[in-house]
Amino acid sequence: MATKFDRSGFDVGPEDIVRLQKIFDRICYENRLSRRDARASRLAKVLMDELRGGNLDEVSLMERGRWFCASAKLGAPGNQRPTL
Repeated sequence: MATKFDRSGFDVGPEDIVRLQKIFDRICYENRLSRRDARASRLAKVLMDELRGGNLDEVSLMERGRWFCASAKLGAPGNQRPTL
């Protein structure tokens, strides 16, 4: 069963935005994503959701973003795993 977090009392401060921007830029660079790419928009949402869910650890946020990009590449046309 999925756990829902209560995000109503969590404010995202300027230092959090700076941290997320740094992580976002790094992951986009590593994956050669344009900031205007739809995948980059989804990455930004994933990172914001993680932060609002209580994940404040920079390393953990970076790994979550990398995992998202890796899984998005597997689902891209032409990159699916072969079925056996």
